[in-house]
Amino acid sequence: MHFSCICLAFFPLVAYGYNVHLYDDAFWDGRVHRVVSDECEDIPMKMKDEISSLNTHGTCIFIYKKRGCSGDWAVIAPGTYGHSNLKDISFDDIVRSIGPCKDLS
Repeated sequence: MHFSCICLAFFPLVAYGYNVHLYDDAFWDGRVHRVVSDECEDIPMKMKDEISSLNTHGTCIFIYKKRGCSGDWAVIAPGTYGHSNLKDISFDDIVRSIGPCKDLS
C-alpha cells in the first residue's frame, strides 16, 4: 500500500479524468461552465473568448489555444501558476479546448 502511494507521486501526468469549472472572469468570478471528462473537449461556443480563470478541483489538465486539443498549450496542475487569472500565463480569453494530463516522457 505504501509503495503504490510513492508511485503515484512520481508519475503525476498519467491520463485520468478531470472535473473543471471554467469562469468568464478572473479570480473564479462570473458565469461558470463545468466540464467532466477523460478526453479532449472543445470549449462550448457560448464561452468562446471568455475563459479567464478555472478550478481543476485538484486534477491536472492541458489547456489549448485551438479546438481539438491542438496548438499552443499549457499544463494546469495542482500547485501550478495561473488558475486564478489565465492572463498571467497568456491564456486569457483564448482557451479553445481542454484535455487530461498525459505522460510527457
